[in-house]
Amino acid sequence: MIANHLKYVGLAAFVIGAVSQPAAAAIIGFNTLVGGNGNPYSGSSEAGFTITPTQGSWFQGQVFGNPTPSIFAGPIGSPSPSQIDIVDSTLPFTFASVDLTSNVNLGTTYTIQGFLNNVLVLNQTATPTAINTFQTFASVNSTQLLDKLTILGTPATGVTSFNIDNINVTKQVVTVPEPTSTLGFLALGTLGAASTLKRKLKSSKSTKKETTKVG
Repeated sequence: MIANHLKYVGLAAFVIGAVSQPAAAAIIGFNTLVGGNGNPYSGSSEAGFTITPTQGSWFQGQVFGNPTPSIFAGPIGSPSPSQIDIVDSTLPFTFASVDLTSNVNLGTTYTIQGFLNNVLVLNQTATPTAINTFQTFASVNSTQLLDKLTILGTPATGVTSFNIDNINVTKQVVTVPEPTSTLGFLALGTLGAASTLKRKLKSSKSTKKETTKVG
């Protein structure tokens, strides 16, 4: 019986240690793309994230990236406002940075927004200051938890296309504090019950020995 009690204590301790998982950083660099340069980009999955074009026209950039490949909004010469969504349906994540360009002319403005449970929790803009050059833009709040990130590029007059590469995101640790606390108390209570039972059994054996001597 004591062995059974101790077994449950061990089980509780195991479950307590298994309720969390480590953060996992990832850089979405569109490395899974296998089409030719200028092929339409309809979305992809990378490092557990799903990237989906939701506005405008997107294409594979197989000759220009940081490094290649990347994706760009077009068609070349007449891009329109274009957006991609990045989601992870299993774990919340944070956003650290992204590489952006404005090609042939300056003036492309990016709106970067993050959502958690359909509530806007991150909002910033980014405007490249160099032509045909990737620039890294950091998040204004790299600790904010998200379940969806959107990047919308709006080109200025004379911009022929604009590229996105290296979206830096991190899946975060998930803990379940209430069940952990309950299991902790269960483990302590079970251990206490086992100790009490052990003392009673020891006392019972001792009494039997005394009775044998007297008889």
